Amino acid sequence: KGNVTELNATFNGCSSLTEVELPDTVKNIGSQTFSGCTSLADITLPTDLEIIGNRAFFRCTVLTTVIIPDGVTTISAQVFGNCKSIKMLVLPGSVNTVGEQAFQGAFNAKSATCIMLSDNIPEKFNENAFGKNESNRPNKDTFTLIVPAGSEEVYAANDQFKGFITKDDGTTEDNIGFKVELPDAMTLCPDKNITLNPDVKLPTGASLAFSSSNKDAAIVDEQGNVTGVAKGEATITASMIMKGITISSDTCIVSVG
Repeated sequence: KGNVTELNATFNGCSSLTEVELPDTVKNIGSQTFSGCTSLADITLPTDLEIIGNRAFFRCTVLTTVIIPDGVTTISAQVFGNCKSIKMLVLPGSVNTVGEQAFQGAFNAKSATCIMLSDNIPEKFNENAFGKNESNRPNKDTFTLIVPAGSEEVYAANDQFKGFITKDDGTTEDNIGFKVELPDAMTLCPDKNITLNPDVKLPTGASLAFSSSNKDAAIVDEQGNVTGVAKGEATITASMIMKGITISSDTCIVSVG
């Protein structure tokens, strides 16, 4: 709590620490902050976070889900080294540096998924970010890489990623891209219905959910059918959700009157 902005080796070796929620004031999780926290299974990263320092989560062997908030620019060397239980990693487009061996020995779970939220991430990765040796890198039989629709070729052209998103014949794998696109705006009368038909590409295991910002004006059901309630305006959101995490979303302004 408070106005803490930086942590350095703060919880290094705290093997009994199981979960952490950091204040949003923290901008820098410094070197070895949680290194060796072998019981740390859950962590909520600050929304204002910018830098994750060297070995910050090194050997957090039971950590399963890591959602890097948008705004993080630097993932330093060996940050998640030997985090062998990671099953879900989400990387935002704000990342511009991923250090050497940042994920060495990670993603050894039987089923691991890495979701890239930008098409320019490959060029940010150190050439050994997944590890120097083949034995430390993700196993293509258990590791799934999901990238924005339309950027598959960018990833397929990168040496570190191409093994996860191409078939033996070199063509792009199905079901690795994602997108959710709604019309910008629609109008309807009270007690009338319209159906949103989003342009959607969902990877295996993902689902689509709809919500309304103003149910006094318009409501929406699970299929995207919008019903006008009374004169007013509502923002309808379509969200792609995977394992409880919102990966992508888009909105449509619905005017009722």
